[in-house]
Amino acid sequence: MNILNINKLYSGGVIVNYYCSSKCKHCVYCSSPNWEKDYIQSEMSEKICDKLLSLGCNSVHIGGGEPMLNLDGLYNFLNIAKKKSMGIDYIETNGSWYKSLEETKKIFDKLFELNVNTIMISVSPYHTEYIPMYKVDGVEEACKKFGMNYFIYQQQFRSELSVYDKTKTHKFDELGENYFKSIPNRYGLSMKGRALSEYKKYMKKISYEKFLNDSSCRELAGVNHFHVDLYGNYVPNCPGISINLDDIGINIDEKQYILIEKLFSNGIKSAYEYAKTFGFIADDEYVSKCDFCYEIRKFLISKELNINELQPIGHYNFM
Repeated sequence: MNILNINKLYSGGVIVNYYCSSKCKHCVYCSSPNWEKDYIQSEMSEKICDKLLSLGCNSVHIGGGEPMLNLDGLYNFLNIAKKKSMGIDYIETNGSWYKSLEETKKIFDKLFELNVNTIMISVSPYHTEYIPMYKVDGVEEACKKFGMNYFIYQQQFRSELSVYDKTKTHKFDELGENYFKSIPNRYGLSMKGRALSEYKKYMKKISYEKFLNDSSCRELAGVNHFHVDLYGNYVPNCPGISINLDDIGINIDEKQYILIEKLFSNGIKSAYEYAKTFGFIADDEYVSKCDFCYEIRKFLISKELNINELQPIGHYNFM
């Protein structure tokens, strides 16, 4: 039996909130304005920094949700990270908070004090449905003017979107009949979370039996793009499945993490057999192993079973 033990961490981020100013169709973490406005608290901030540092991760990026929607909460986390000598690679932002250069300068000055010198500005058709481009332009101008390092993710969409009225948001039907279907490969979109929910109707389905040959879901062991969230969930590169931060660095208890143990040891077949004992009936076809797994997880949640790893529950409620 394979036993999951995550005892070394490399590159990851901290999800300080799931509440967001947008409900982007590509969001693998299912962030949206519908989440509670919870934000990471001091005790959890200290716990996360201590745990990640003990396992070899000396710097993190900050993501959400939209981290800049609660500046006091953000400053508090960054202050704790500074005291703990946890480096900050960058802060992700969609720019929705932008009001003026003067206000942005005040924010940047505070971020500089807290050892933040880089931000990632999100630009894509998914974001433009909720955030007018003038805000993105304003954040970029402020970065140039006040010395904040930045990079735009993804620059390739900038010229396409800049031809539209920058003072307004734009739905996909304004961008062309097939535009929405055409961009996942260009974006490098991971088909999980809301992205999977939005796009699977355009994807080819195959028999669920084809997925039963996978021997292990190795994504659960990935340590190069993990996240830890404000609730103390360690989230591997498999959103909607998590491990309590206290259990990182030791062998995962198969009795406490029933579904993870089955997925990691024997793959989707074992999870499927487990779900069948509660009445799950597979569809004939799915678009991917992840699609199959999501349907199993959603079924198990509907049965109100006490499955620890299906957290945070909002991932499923706000998909």
